[in-house]
Amino acid sequence: MFVTNLHHLAVPCIVRIRESDDTVCQRDDFYHLNPSAIIRYEPNGAVITPPMLYSSFLFVDEEMADLLRSRTFSGKGISNHVLSVLLENEVILANPALTQAYREMYVDVSGLPTQVLFEVTSFCNCDCITCYHKSDLDHYVPPLERPACQDFKAEGSGGGVV
Repeated sequence: MFVTNLHHLAVPCIVRIRESDDTVCQRDDFYHLNPSAIIRYEPNGAVITPPMLYSSFLFVDEEMADLLRSRTFSGKGISNHVLSVLLENEVILANPALTQAYREMYVDVSGLPTQVLFEVTSFCNCDCITCYHKSDLDHYVPPLERPACQDFKAEGSGGGVV
């Protein structure tokens, strides 16, 4: 079983690099799927949008996806790294949630896009000294009424208006 972070819109200067714990959990603690996590089950696993941070996506393999489908499972035999990532991102909880309205979907194709990002300006608040993009940033901010009245059509994603 494994979990990996697919994408994270974090500023490189504040991203935390962490060690991976490959030991296996020996305790029989039970974990519960967080109904607030958005889970897209695919043929080869699942893509998860954690409830606490909608700019990050996790991928779990088929075996872990099957456990998540059961909504309550034992941690025994699962890698401590997998459990810690899922707990840290609030995908699973140590105690059952009050609501049972889960946010799950099933698709027949693996690897579909998870989001479309549309930035109105190139403005960045970070001002990192190592930024490769700093010379391109012109701090142009368009008038607010202009972007609000224009529809953005996402090409290749069904043509829906975002």
